[in-house]
Amino acid sequence: MHTIARHHPAMSPAVPDCNVKSFSAALRAVSVAQRLVVAYSGGMDSHVLLHLLAMLREDQTIELQAVHVNHRLQPQAEQWCAHCAEICAALAVPLHVAPVDARPAAGESPEAAARRARYAACVGLLQAGQELVTAHTSDDQAETLLLRLLRGSGVDGAVGIRPRRALGDGWVIRPLLGFSRSALHDYACQAELQWIEDPSNRDLRYDRNFIRQRVLPMIEQRWPAAAAVLARDAANFADSVAVLETLAREDLAAAAGVQSGHVSVSALRRLVPARRAMVLRQWLREFARVTPSHTQLQQVAAILAARPDSQPRVRIGDVEVCRYRDELVLVSDADVPVNAPLRWSMQRPLRLAQRESQLTREELTAAGLTIPDGAVVEVRYRNGGERIRLAGHAHSKSLKKLFQEHAVPPWWRDKIPLIYVDGELAAVLGIGVAAKYSVNRDVCAEAAKRGV
Repeated sequence: MHTIARHHPAMSPAVPDCNVKSFSAALRAVSVAQRLVVAYSGGMDSHVLLHLLAMLREDQTIELQAVHVNHRLQPQAEQWCAHCAEICAALAVPLHVAPVDARPAAGESPEAAARRARYAACVGLLQAGQELVTAHTSDDQAETLLLRLLRGSGVDGAVGIRPRRALGDGWVIRPLLGFSRSALHDYACQAELQWIEDPSNRDLRYDRNFIRQRVLPMIEQRWPAAAAVLARDAANFADSVAVLETLAREDLAAAAGVQSGHVSVSALRRLVPARRAMVLRQWLREFARVTPSHTQLQQVAAILAARPDSQPRVRIGDVEVCRYRDELVLVSDADVPVNAPLRWSMQRPLRLAQRESQLTREELTAAGLTIPDGAVVEVRYRNGGERIRLAGHAHSKSLKKLFQEHAVPPWWRDKIPLIYVDGELAAVLGIGVAAKYSVNRDVCAEAAKRGV
């Protein structure tokens, strides 16, 4: 089995479609930076990309480097790393090799796991203002469009591979999307490039390989320009989606809730279902960085019809969509309550359970709480049945009533720190201090007598 392929000028047409001049124009259309990082697998496509950028480096003052992600899934992985290092050294391009764990999680496809690992490694390397350059071609675009349509990805999926999108602190760009794989092959042969042939690319168990080797060739027998047409369709879909996203952002701004990131239920109800779905999708992408499935969108839409006093939730990735009164709210896993109590003497800072923040005596005093000398202070969380008479009030109230009056959503109530002094509830952080422990307790006692 040969893993390094060598090709010679005699094997290629005299005038390849892909050349430095045409690539330069394509690069200018998607790139706004001079600091580029090439995703270099060692395969033909990425080698052509690296070579073209190296040819343009001086004329366009490009600061060029490469990253090779070692998935460690093939026996030849280390040999491929050595090959990439050799090529980059010959082109005077700094190379970073990033070993990753590309084993799929439960229910995850090997393709998705490898892609996730690659992008995670690249995100860790990208700096602000840098662009990651990948070697996706028009053939990749056609394959992606077919795959997503067959998986029911909808209009968003039909966009296919975007020429430019945000990635971590930088961007990922695809300047070769306008070129076919055969055009890249012609360039590689003319330039006498050497590249790696990954045997997994022939494995028909993978959906993309099946599309590439079985489905598209059959389609192209009937429609020879099918790959180019499909790639053009993806670009047209992208234009349509851009218009829809603009409308969705306008609708989302009009439906904004009282707090940032919240959405008004009544405003969403006034929209027709299709437009409402666009707004919900835009909201989840913008504020939770998740893309909901069709089923998940239907579940979120069902929340809108629930009773105002109900507490329906829908989990999407690492967030939950919750309803409180007339608003939809996003709750992340980071907002999960921590219920472990802590006991501290006020001779040292009071740390909130499993949180980075801490409270000192001075900060508690500034919040209106007075701590007797030698008192033991505890941080607890609600167990149910707690009551407190706040400073300036004649009667005690239950925590439930206080939370309702202060519009604290149910999913946050169990995470509000409660300050106990010598076993007695002395303060509810963010809401109030008990009259007994208020720094103005004399004034508050007089007010309580008057029934204030």
